Amino acid sequence: MPLRGHFNRRKFLKEVLDVPFAFKRVDAMLYITNFDSEVEYLKRSFETLEAACEELRNSRMFLKLLEAVLKTGNRMNVGTNRGDAHAFKLDTLLKLVDIKGTDGKTTLLHFVVQEIIRLEGSCLFGTNQNQTAEKTPISAFQDEDESPFKLGPAEKFLKEVLDVPFAFKRVDAMLYITNFDSEVEYLKRSFETLEFIFIGIRTVEICCLKVLTCCLKTISICIGLQRTFVNLATTCVPSLSTKSFGQFGYNMHAYIRSSSPAQENGMPREMEKQNRMSHVLAIPIPAQGHINPMAQFSKRLASKELQVTIVIFSSKVLKHTRRLGSVQVVTIDFDGYEGKISLDDYLRQFRATVTRKLPELVAELSTSSGNPVSCLLYDSHMPWVLETARQLGLFGASLFTQSCAVDTVYYTIQEMQQKKIPPEKLLVTVSRFPALAALEIADLPSFVQGMESESEYSSLLNQVVGQFSNFKDADWIFVNTFNTLEEEAVNWLASQRSIKPIGPMIPSFYLDRQLEDDKEYGPSLFKPNLDGCNEWLDSKENGSVVYVSFGSLAALGGEQMAEIAWGLKRSGCCFLWVVRESERKKLPINFAEESSGKGVIVTWSQQLEVLAHRSVGCFMTHCGWNSTLEALSLGVPMVAMPQWTDQPTNAKYIADVWQVGVRVKANEKGIVTKEGV
Repeated sequence: MPLRGHFNRRKFLKEVLDVPFAFKRVDAMLYITNFDSEVEYLKRSFETLEAACEELRNSRMFLKLLEAVLKTGNRMNVGTNRGDAHAFKLDTLLKLVDIKGTDGKTTLLHFVVQEIIRLEGSCLFGTNQNQTAEKTPISAFQDEDESPFKLGPAEKFLKEVLDVPFAFKRVDAMLYITNFDSEVEYLKRSFETLEFIFIGIRTVEICCLKVLTCCLKTISICIGLQRTFVNLATTCVPSLSTKSFGQFGYNMHAYIRSSSPAQENGMPREMEKQNRMSHVLAIPIPAQGHINPMAQFSKRLASKELQVTIVIFSSKVLKHTRRLGSVQVVTIDFDGYEGKISLDDYLRQFRATVTRKLPELVAELSTSSGNPVSCLLYDSHMPWVLETARQLGLFGASLFTQSCAVDTVYYTIQEMQQKKIPPEKLLVTVSRFPALAALEIADLPSFVQGMESESEYSSLLNQVVGQFSNFKDADWIFVNTFNTLEEEAVNWLASQRSIKPIGPMIPSFYLDRQLEDDKEYGPSLFKPNLDGCNEWLDSKENGSVVYVSFGSLAALGGEQMAEIAWGLKRSGCCFLWVVRESERKKLPINFAEESSGKGVIVTWSQQLEVLAHRSVGCFMTHCGWNSTLEALSLGVPMVAMPQWTDQPTNAKYIADVWQVGVRVKANEKGIVTKEGV
């Protein structure tokens, strides 16, 4: 049945559109167009080959040749384990083709064929030495050299024929001579065909060997380049302190430019710089606490002469944000998690979307920018992006947005789970880990605290521990921290593989001011409520305002919201409280109106701008890692009220290790009362 009878044009068009590169699409269309003719050509070629092989199988002389080769091989190998062979491989005949005479044309195969023809004739014309029949008068003549007269060709043939003892053999000999020329010609054509086939096989083998050699050399070069880049990153990126980001040396483009042949060829430096700029594609988790450090790191990389594009999979990002300085921002619509489906289903959908879209985006950006994407920089919660990077032939770098202490906890759990250590023993081991501060079970991340039972956090625990599934395979690991803050944890994690602390990832305006116009993170999932906020802060005395914010994800219960509200009111302090729109219904009735003299409630704020304000005296925080780094960088004391995930561990370090804040105590129900506030 013709192939085209089953050809689905729509399906083919869909598959072609999924091919990321234009040249590959054209190749696919040309392949389909020429498919039938190519198949027909191959059929004819195989039919020719089959006919030639059939002729050889039916050739008596070819069988004689094979028999002669077998006997010769056995004779040459007498006394060895090969000396009694019953068969041999056909490719042995290639050796007969390779060996040529002094004329450079006649091969050993030709010589063997000629000898077989000569011997075959001798067998038909030769005299049976054991025959006792009476000889004819002519047979009584002496040998040619001894005869009194010279025999001509006809007489010689007649003599040989008459010497044959049986009439039937005489007839066979005469028929053989009659057909000899045609048999020889046929045999020559057969062996020429065989020689052509063997030469073709040898040519294909040589070509395949050359292709394989080129592939191995290419792989070797790629591995060498990868190792060079890894060594470059290892030596170029120094450990960074709070105020030393200006010494940041991670600059892959500088290496490419220094090793480029452009200068040798006389290419202008500006043109060479434009043509060889490295392109990094950054992919954060679509949550504000993950977008912020990724955006800031992208701006830092762009300041080091790399082209950087950040892609955010969210339908909530403000669409007018197209650039962050020199960083291009791309948004792809994807609904955030709102509890309508299970978290596992949401994560599967997110992974499927990113995996499907990334190859298309890489191809599009590589074409439109003129600088092919060379590296995927992904959030550590998306370790599977490394698989896509490898499939596309790109480097893969992971950004860990938590503290190094929390990373150490998750890494240790992942290693111990692989060793099948029971949860109860695992918890004790982690809490007493030497690279960490002395931790109680309550100081561990919330997902870890409930690991002994099948809690609602089990899937989230798998998610955070899964960050380290290919931890040692990524080309680079970056961590949003700095050595002087977590020296022991950083050193221990660095002993497992090379990592680079690059924090704190906050806008340069509030840190070292090395980047111009870098006063805010950039893409936001929330619209700030700035109505009168700055004016209100300006009207307050220095250090008199309590800033309260529990981040973008934590959802407090109604009872807890009420306790915080009445605690703030009873304190008599001025306060600025961020309550997301979805949480406002949990506030006590008329609380906003009753506290308008002392406090202001907003749905979202520019947190850095607030923390840097002279009137803010302390920060009541959920202890998210970004908020912690911001408060540390701006010197604002903290009231630690952790809620979940990594926040209990951060609170432990804030209160007891760094001693830059106090931690409120919860009652037996897990509620912080108004008295505690």
